[in-house]
Amino acid sequence: MQDDNMQNDDLNQPNVPDSFDNFSNENPASEIPDESTPVENEAGQNAVNYNFDDIQPNSEEVKIDTSMHNSDPVTVRPVEFTPFDSYTPTNTDTNKNLELLMDIKLELTVELGRCQLPVKKVLELTRGSIIELDKVAGESVELYANGKHVANGEVVVIEDNFGLRITSITDPEERIKSL
Repeated sequence: MQDDNMQNDDLNQPNVPDSFDNFSNENPASEIPDESTPVENEAGQNAVNYNFDDIQPNSEEVKIDTSMHNSDPVTVRPVEFTPFDSYTPTNTDTNKNLELLMDIKLELTVELGRCQLPVKKVLELTRGSIIELDKVAGESVELYANGKHVANGEVVVIEDNFGLRITSITDPEERIKSL
């Protein structure tokens, strides 16, 4: 029965350890424990509170005594960042970066046309079957680089192979939007 009473008391009062009494908003800052003041945490273990009030934001280095933790003192110093405006890319940097991309291979695809067929018709295709596309012979075809539309052109025959004569290139803004 006593355990039930303790649980009810615990529900009625905030579950804050006594060691945190000094940190309530009602106490002035002067009552916060001094540097390296030992306190007991919830588990009954010794802990240390540090007072950082005397650390100045622009100070070079601060040594913190961690002897209560059986470890060496720790040196704390502000981080120094390199300002971004100190580096300005040059044209040679840009050219070098572009040169890195020049050897990347892209898959170019020329699309003569499209059509839709039911699965049954696809399964019935044999050698010599003819598929009607949505474009008329001689109409311009699309050129895709890695699946992105980049140009239109005309189909030409070069010796025994097909080729493509570019007639228009997609506007760079449209290419960027398609990414």
